[in-house]
Amino acid sequence: MAGVPRASLVVIAATMAMFSIPEAGLLLILAVDHFLDMGRSATNVVGNAVASAVVAKWEGELDPEEPADIEPPHAPSHVARTKPIDDHF
Repeated sequence: MAGVPRASLVVIAATMAMFSIPEAGLLLILAVDHFLDMGRSATNVVGNAVASAVVAKWEGELDPEEPADIEPPHAPSHVARTKPIDDHF
């Protein structure tokens, strides 16, 4: 229901008819349903993202592959100075 906008209104309308509540009460819910619908959609997106990340980690696709033939850079052993250090201030 979270993937389809306004799908909750159809379910609420069917539930109201089952309990003999007039469908005019649905207009009261219509004002706040837009904001509730945004919350349901956001929850759906976050849930899908977490599930995708879990499956990717489980399958080993989340870890980047390290190239084996590239040597890491080394720190220089000495620094060549082009200008002499002046100790007189």
